[in-house]
Amino acid sequence: MTTPEPNETTAPPSLPEPRDIALEMETPEQAEELEAQSSPEAGTADQEEER
Repeated sequence: MTTPEPNETTAPPSLPEPRDIALEMETPEQAEELEAQSSPEAGTADQEEER
């Protein structure tokens, strides 16, 4: 049995999904950005007020 390439069995580590990144490294800034992207209704107004 040959060792399968990492790209064959799992998703390429070089291109993780945005949500996966947030789960791995939870930073308030990234969390807010991801939440704003996933739910534009609750986030765009808040971000505009902060900036």
